[in-house]
Amino acid sequence: LYLKFPVSRVDVILGKQRIAWGSGMIHRPTDTFNRPNPLSLSGRKEGVNALVAKVSLGDLSGLDFVIAPADIFKRIDGQVNLERLKYGKFASRFTFNKFRADMAFSYQYDGSEEDSIFGLDVKGDLGLGYHLETVFIYNRGEFDFDDVEKYWESIVGLDYSFGGKWILLGEY
Repeated sequence: LYLKFPVSRVDVILGKQRIAWGSGMIHRPTDTFNRPNPLSLSGRKEGVNALVAKVSLGDLSGLDFVIAPADIFKRIDGQVNLERLKYGKFASRFTFNKFRADMAFSYQYDGSEEDSIFGLDVKGDLGLGYHLETVFIYNRGEFDFDDVEKYWESIVGLDYSFGGKWILLGEY
């Protein structure tokens, strides 16, 4: 259940909703709200309680802002989360279309005290569909410049559809 308030070029949505970021089919590094379940045949996401503002900047571009409070009954570090926003999530995303591809830059605060996630998502089609998604997870408390590759998470994929019903997909 959610409420939607359209105001000029801004849609404000409050309630349980699907927030689907990223272009990956099996794994989506930029989607911290609804991690896909690779064992689910439907691929349906359950949704999260959130306040979302979607700002239209044109036909193919926009800004999204998301605030999602943490579950009050979730145990974090052995304690019940009574401070709902302490472990909540905040995210913003800028989407646009350039070079015949959909692109997005995102920033997410993932609910822990120190994690910041910076993301890039690209999806296009040149007869063969392609997608790339990458995030850099910056943790102020334990960042190590000598081992920077452990903070990256990426996927790349190709897909081809034929017959209007079948898709051949590869993702790494």
